[in-house]
This record gives sequence, C-alpha cells and structure tokens, in this order.
Amino acid sequence: MRLDLAAVGDSDVFDFCVVGSGPAGITCAWQLAKGGKRVILLEAGGRDPSEASQNIYEGKIVGDLRIPLTESRLRYFGGTSNHWAGQCRPLDAADFAGQIASADTAWPIARADLDPYLEPASAILEIPPVPPDTPIRQSGLKRIHFVYSPPVRFATKYGAGILAHQSLFLVLDANLSHFETNGAAIQGAVVRNYEGLARTVRAGAYVLAAGGIENSRLLLWSNVQTHGQTVPNPLALGRYWMPHPTFPAGDAILVSSLLVPFERGLAFAPTAATMRDDRILNIGIGVTRHHYGAARWLVAEMACVAPRYGQWALEQLNRNVVCATALRAAWEAEPRFVSRIELGQERDSFGMPRAVLFWQRSALDHRTIQATARRFAGFLADTDNGRARLAPFALGEGDYPAEEDWGAGTHHMGGTRMAAMPDKGIVDGDCKVFGQANLFIAGSSVFPSSGHTNPTLTIVQLALRLADHLLKGARS
Repeated sequence: MRLDLAAVGDSDVFDFCVVGSGPAGITCAWQLAKGGKRVILLEAGGRDPSEASQNIYEGKIVGDLRIPLTESRLRYFGGTSNHWAGQCRPLDAADFAGQIASADTAWPIARADLDPYLEPASAILEIPPVPPDTPIRQSGLKRIHFVYSPPVRFATKYGAGILAHQSLFLVLDANLSHFETNGAAIQGAVVRNYEGLARTVRAGAYVLAAGGIENSRLLLWSNVQTHGQTVPNPLALGRYWMPHPTFPAGDAILVSSLLVPFERGLAFAPTAATMRDDRILNIGIGVTRHHYGAARWLVAEMACVAPRYGQWALEQLNRNVVCATALRAAWEAEPRFVSRIELGQERDSFGMPRAVLFWQRSALDHRTIQATARRFAGFLADTDNGRARLAPFALGEGDYPAEEDWGAGTHHMGGTRMAAMPDKGIVDGDCKVFGQANLFIAGSSVFPSSGHTNPTLTIVQLALRLADHLLKGARS
C-alpha cells in the first residue's frame, strides 16, 4: 500500500526496509512481502519522473565514459527498468570462476548458486529459456544466444499489486540520507523528502538497492556521517567499478548457412579455454545485417583489396546467398582498484556530495577486443564462411572510435563488490555488508566481475536469492 513519509512514526518497526524500486529492490521487497513479512519500500523519486529527483543524479565523470550520469539512470518508481531494452542472458559459469587474465574477476559463489533462481527470474522478466551455446569447431569460439523481455517495466508490472498489498508499504519521494548504526548493526535509515521532512525508518534488516552508482555514493556518505561505522571495512568501497565497453568493431560478409537466418542478430563469444589461452576477458561479438545498399557498398570496398573474392561476393549477394553485416563488440571491463566512485565537492539539493566517477579502459580491455576480433575474422577466412573488415582499434591500430554504443555502455557494476574477505569487497557471498549484522546490498554493484552480457537477469536472480536467504534467516 502507499504510505506517506509523514505517516512513518518513530515507534514503527518493519521486518525489512528496502531502499530503491528498480528490478533489484522491487523483486526483493515483493518476495519478502509474499513471505509474510512487513516490508517498507523506499523510492527516492515519485510515481513519474521529475526534474527535482533526476537532478540528484548529476555528477562528474573523469576518464573514458561519455554518457552523462543523468541519461543512463532514471530516478523514479521502477528505476532504470523504465528504459531497459530487454536483452537477457545469464552469466557464463566461467564468469564466476574468474579469468586467468585478471585475478580480481572471481566471485565467491558459483553459477550453480544462482541456477535455482534462473527459472523464477525468467518468469519475472517474461522471457523464454535461453538456448544453449553452440561451440564452433576449431575456432575457439561459440555461438551464443540472447532472449528478449517485452521489456518488463517493474512499476507497471508490480505497481497495482504493491498498492493493494497489506504488508508492503511504498513510500515515494523518500531520499536516504544515511544509516544510523551502533557499529555492529543498523539501527535506522534517515530519510528526507523534498519538503524538508525527515523520518528515521526502523527495521529488523535493511536492503540497499539504489543502483550501480548510488549504492556506493550512499554508503560513502553514510560512512562520513557515522565516522566510518556504516562500512567498517571500507578499503574496497566504491572501488572496482565497471561498465560494459561497447563499440562498433567493423563489417563482415557472411556466406555460410551456418550463420543465417538472423532472427534478431547473431552473437559469438570465446570459449572458456580461449579466454585462458588468449589471456583475455569475456566478450561478445554481435552481428547485424546491413541493408542492401550498404551491402553492395561493402562488397565493392572488398573488391578493391580482394578483386576475385569481391566479384564472387557480389554475384552471391545478387542471388541473396551472402549477407553484409555490421560487427559490434561488448565486453567485460577489467575490474581495477583505481576504477572508482568518490564523493565530489559539489552537493545536491539535500547537501549530499555528488558522485565523481573515475574509469578508463585498460590494456587488458584493448587486448580482449583485439584478440577476439582477429580470431573471429580468422575463423571466417579459414573456413570460407566470409570475410571481415575490422575497425582499426580492433586491429590494435589507433584509438577507439568516436561512436560508443549507448546500450550496454550504460551498465553500471561494481563499487560494493562481493568477496570472500573484506579486503577485496564490501559484501559476502550472501550480499551482507562485512561488519554489519543486518545490512544487505542488492543489484549489480555487488558484481565482482561482469561477463559481457546485460546484467538485468543476473540482478533479478541475485535479488531472489537474497530474499530467500533473508526469509530463511527470519524463520531460523
């Protein structure tokens, strides 16, 4: 049901307080309420977008990111699901085990720990099962698949149910200021609205699900307010932050029936063995069809450097036997300690320091795209399935192109990463903050590494697992 912040009394104690109403927050809160618990769900924005709320997301970017922080995130009921495109695929098992190229990519849990939540997460996102990967012999690559949500808008899917629920209380325009703590457990969440009203929300346990940048910013500020007691082990707080670098990687002529029809495009990725052998991170190469005019132009360009192959390709193009395609690469950024979120000098309307985001592509990022693009091009040529013309940066010849994709490049991960020990992360394998008995974090900020795929499906799986863990703890 809807609850005004003014109606939250000092004597009210909820079983759980969930901060944030995006996919992670709503999934977790809904499951907890279904389990019979009294849950308060705090959303910093309103039912609809507003300038006052969205302005809180203003921040500074230092480094290679080009997408403003206010354009990649939405601060109102439903969160960033309100402009999610819907592409889904679970992380690979190798993503959890870690890559030999980077020691900081391993998770303290395995994919098997999330597998029980794949089917219910798929039902929430309204997606079919993802087809299994298909290894391509003697290439070191595999054909991979994505499925697509309608896409689900969480405010639309759950809004009426939340308003009708008798033990799930939604508070809009409720901006978390900081947590109160005795150093071992959270005692309350101090929340303010845009009119200056402040309330302290009290609960048995707290779930912070405010997003891949805000989770870090809120905890950093809360640590300032509590003199370092909110996150007692803050070494990794805000650190190891990651996006998904995503760039056009070239063009290709494809001629094999193995590669068509396209459906919604083709995608390829290195096998786990290839990632080990090439010492790279995980990456996906997406293939989309050019229109006919662009296809003829590409074949003509090819004819300039390979006349016989170009002439043959043109004949096949006229018979609709070949396809001219664009290549797009999206890969996991290397998780590095220097990639981070900090509190800046500028402040928002609540007096909280705005986020400053530091991220730059690394040499390993570049090696990942270069090695995989060359391997893909070699596979086409060696098997006579086509020819590729790679972008200069994918050949190691020049800088990245000016056009960065505005899709996967908006994914925000890390900052409150999961780890086995507090010197490497902020939460343990159950998403509990080290040193706090009742503070948990949901969302992609807990990812120790990201794989190359869109994070939403994994976010929902983790939220379901966290809710299950909290319900089991409440029953014990």
